[in-house]
Amino acid sequence: MFDFFDEIFGEIKRGNYRYQVDSGKQIAIEGYRNILKIDNKNIVIKLFDGELIIEGDNLRVKELGTNTIIICGNIKSVCEAGVKND
Repeated sequence: MFDFFDEIFGEIKRGNYRYQVDSGKQIAIEGYRNILKIDNKNIVIKLFDGELIIEGDNLRVKELGTNTIIICGNIKSVCEAGVKND
């Protein structure tokens, strides 16, 4: 979709989505479906086959597209829930 994602993500890919955390300050996710929960400490992203749970401080959506979302803040953890590993 976006040419720059190939450079940013490299080989980081899980099923129908991929993501990259940049220095614990930003996460770019490609292949999300919806935002299930959002506050300044937790953001839950619906994927095609599970969820991505981002925890931290001062979290906010920096950019939002139809297939891509960028979240910034102090990211402490990123967990996958219900994701099928191919």
